Amino acid sequence: MDLLARREHSKGELLHKLGARVEDQNLLQAVLSQLETDNLLSDIRFVENYIRYRRNRGVGPLRIQAELQTKQVNEGIVAEFLSKDYDDWFDSLAAAWQKKYGPDKPKDYQEGMKQKRFLHGKGFYPEHINRFFAEL
Repeated sequence: MDLLARREHSKGELLHKLGARVEDQNLLQAVLSQLETDNLLSDIRFVENYIRYRRNRGVGPLRIQAELQTKQVNEGIVAEFLSKDYDDWFDSLAAAWQKKYGPDKPKDYQEGMKQKRFLHGKGFYPEHINRFFAEL
């Protein structure tokens, strides 16, 4: 409960964190299942909060998806939430670019490629990056 009081966690994350501390894995599974039943632990709520937090920090959907895989979240839940706002990620990409580079277009090809690599590293879709630079 102490871990859940601080922030949302996925079930897989708690299994990993508490697995080393608890000797009886069956008891741990039972407790986590009870927490899910009581709606104190929810992978769906965790994914929603995590995506919102990382998106507000300028991170793209591909990177968020990779991060959630390391947190052992069901890929179906992740795909559902990431695909729901597919077109809105373009706005997030534009905001991340604006924050980093300001309103000015890239001066030359090399600068444009540098900016594209930056956005790719942030985890945005390649088609969004190409569309964004085509519209500049």
